[in-house]
Amino acid sequence: MPHQHEVSLGFQIVDLARLFRQQFERSVAGSGLELTAGEARTLLHAAKSGPIRQTDLAERMAVEPMSLSGLLDRLEARALVARTTDPGDRRAKLVRVTAEAAPLVGHLRAIAGAVLDRASAGLRPDETVAVRRSLDLMRANLTAAGRAAASEPAP
Repeated sequence: MPHQHEVSLGFQIVDLARLFRQQFERSVAGSGLELTAGEARTLLHAAKSGPIRQTDLAERMAVEPMSLSGLLDRLEARALVARTTDPGDRRAKLVRVTAEAAPLVGHLRAIAGAVLDRASAGLRPDETVAVRRSLDLMRANLTAAGRAAASEPAP
């Protein structure tokens, strides 16, 4: 049975993520960039990943592939992303951010940075490093656990 501290840490992490996302979405909505929050998230994830399979992008963003497809359709219509056939698997599509998207991606990174600055106000640099290190380790632990569970044979 988990200790109360462990449960509350999980809730704190989820609550912080929710607040961060809300702040980001409000800032995007008020930015005049003419992007929905979903489009903004898609651009940032695609820009960070470089050319990435559409299915992998959906997984990384924790959205359904069909939802991502609609977001990509709108971004592609604005020439902000391009989808090409993956040379390693002709059934798969690679998503990449276009040069036209670079100014928008820069604005979005600035918005995310401002939200992070607001969230981390009062933390010393060494505390920020410790938080990042802890979160990276927790993510790696859960990612490894997920991979291990997926590779176990079914009973």
